[in-house]
Amino acid sequence: MFYHRDRLEDATEWARYADQTGTPRDIPLTWETPDRQMAFFHRPDEGRFGGCLFRTASYAAWEWWARFHALRGLPFDDDGMAAILNDAGIEAMIASSAHLTGSDLALFDNWARYNRGDIYANIGWGGTQKALNRRGAGLRGRVAHGPLPGGKDLPLACFNWG
Repeated sequence: MFYHRDRLEDATEWARYADQTGTPRDIPLTWETPDRQMAFFHRPDEGRFGGCLFRTASYAAWEWWARFHALRGLPFDDDGMAAILNDAGIEAMIASSAHLTGSDLALFDNWARYNRGDIYANIGWGGTQKALNRRGAGLRGRVAHGPLPGGKDLPLACFNWG
């Protein structure tokens, strides 16, 4: 996960965040935390957005699988039948969807959109990091990163992006 460092280090914002949510600033280890942080930072009327996570058919699966596993969802039941259309499968993407912008963008457009600097969180891998830190990038040197979050009893996601 990638986080806009300017927002991550803004003491005034985090004091407000702590007052509103009762939780301190932290690099998220579970999906509950970035979802709460994206909701806090999502202020479209101020031109600020919580996240730029993929919701296109070909890219949403990455985040969905990570969230699904964090909820202890398994793709098949004990009888080998598909088990993705269950509470975990449905819940996996609902939490953050209301606090996104640019969710319809493909890979390179997502990177360009996030590089405008008005969005708190993004998701990606090494290619994303390179795009955000290349010469001339809007967020060069202004991005903090954290691990792919997991679930409450599964602290980090187990997912192979390759």
